[in-house]
Amino acid sequence: MILDRQQKGKTMDELYDAVVIGGGVAGLSTAANVTEGNVLLLDKDKIRTKEKRYTRFAFLNSMDRFGLSNCILAKYDVLSYRSTSGSTFDFHFDDFEILLLDLGKIHGTLKNHVEKVQGIREGVEIIDVEQNNHKIDIKISKNNNIETISAKYLIDASGNDSFTRKKFNLKCPELYCPCLSAPFKSGYKGESNVITFILPTDQFKSGGWIFPVDARNYTLGIADALKNIVSPTTLEKQFNNIQKHQILEDLIKGGFREDWDMGIIPVGISYPLVFNRICYIGDIIGQVNPWDMNGIRPILESSIMCANAINLALKYENESLLENYQDNWNSTYGPEYNTYNHWRKWTKSTEEWERTSMRRMLDDFKKYGQEHLLNRLRYYNMPVEGRNYLENLKSRFSQ
Repeated sequence: MILDRQQKGKTMDELYDAVVIGGGVAGLSTAANVTEGNVLLLDKDKIRTKEKRYTRFAFLNSMDRFGLSNCILAKYDVLSYRSTSGSTFDFHFDDFEILLLDLGKIHGTLKNHVEKVQGIREGVEIIDVEQNNHKIDIKISKNNNIETISAKYLIDASGNDSFTRKKFNLKCPELYCPCLSAPFKSGYKGESNVITFILPTDQFKSGGWIFPVDARNYTLGIADALKNIVSPTTLEKQFNNIQKHQILEDLIKGGFREDWDMGIIPVGISYPLVFNRICYIGDIIGQVNPWDMNGIRPILESSIMCANAINLALKYENESLLENYQDNWNSTYGPEYNTYNHWRKWTKSTEEWERTSMRRMLDDFKKYGQEHLLNRLRYYNMPVEGRNYLENLKSRFSQ
């Protein structure tokens, strides 16, 4: 409930059942799924519903489940891996399953769902957070006006801003994945139904990708994993190197670059996901895996796990039920989610990558067939309890 702000002539703090910090995909989708009480979502900027950014999301049925089908820009049925030495391996899907999405539309769609049932405040800076016995006090500032709001529970989806984790001496991600991408007008020479990945090596540190938007236009990007964030100038140099590499001469030739899109993704899961009355989700704990082929699907599913735990804690007035979030996440994604080791595997030398990873894919393909490899991409090889949990998830987005 929200307390009357004027009581006996004094200004009272606002009390919410849950406050969400962060207006990205993780924060918006979590806020939309907390149904047991009133929720306030805070974002330090204006929620980016108009930005021209692309994001990857695998598998069409998931888009239908989350009510985000209106955000699809392009569909692909071939996933092609290339090494800088020229080796290749392709996955062919029976149907168009891999998608290119409009991130601005995703934010807009999720924001609309939140606004139907909850509150949103934009342009709000978090100054301090204090945990008390039965509530959390959050000091906020907007337009130089400072006030304190309170919540029974806090969901921190603030991304790179690790304010509360640092304040409470919790572990933060140790690695960062700087990404630089740019949409190009014209210049694409490849097939419009193929996503291409360029695997990194010791000699060529940055991996890359090409997503065709249509027959002539495309987006080109690179990513790296580092303990220190590199400068945009360094990334631009790496970007230009991969753009001119001979491995891509049959796919792209110039074109007009429209804009840059740079982002920093913390990687490598950092526990705990739950600390007293605070739940953490998304980049703030390295929960986004930038190298898997599931795009934002796992974070949407994680947001439902988080929201369900909040709902249970509110319904039964039992703080310990928040642990359901971390338990469900561990059983669903934990065994397949050591991002740091995943990166180490793909950044071996070209020779070792071709001898191990490439050879393993080819051997598995010959031994088990294509469906086995596709199932690995679709996370069907996760533990049974995690798979059953995901199959039983019910989303409010499509309602």
